[in-house]
Amino acid sequence: MLTIQEVVVGNVAILDAADLLNDARVHHDHEGDVGSKRPFLCVKVDEGICYWVHVTKQFKTERLCIDQWKIPGSPEWMSTNQYINDARKIFWGPVQAFVDASKIELPYKRHVRPSVTLAGVDKVIAEISSFDPDWG
Repeated sequence: MLTIQEVVVGNVAILDAADLLNDARVHHDHEGDVGSKRPFLCVKVDEGICYWVHVTKQFKTERLCIDQWKIPGSPEWMSTNQYINDARKIFWGPVQAFVDASKIELPYKRHVRPSVTLAGVDKVIAEISSFDPDWG
């Protein structure tokens, strides 16, 4: 489970996306189902509000690949390609809502939490800003 201290820019957490979609505290630009256990990347934390984007292993030419900025975590994290699912669809809300949505996450005992460098987060933010110039 994600802790409040782990809600930092660059960290990746497995979140219950269905919980996020149904949580009145969480805002999003997403329509439809995301599934349950999904990785999300924290791209911004500001005064108790955090912002996350969905990460996927599914390749599409328009998706930003974040592999070159991955910081070692689990073997699966390091051995599979990772992409930002859709930089137009951000989830944001109070930190506690995302901690609550991480209840399905297994503890990271043999390795550290997967994460992305700040340079990688900057690339993701640039991708978000390409769709919404006022974001950030």
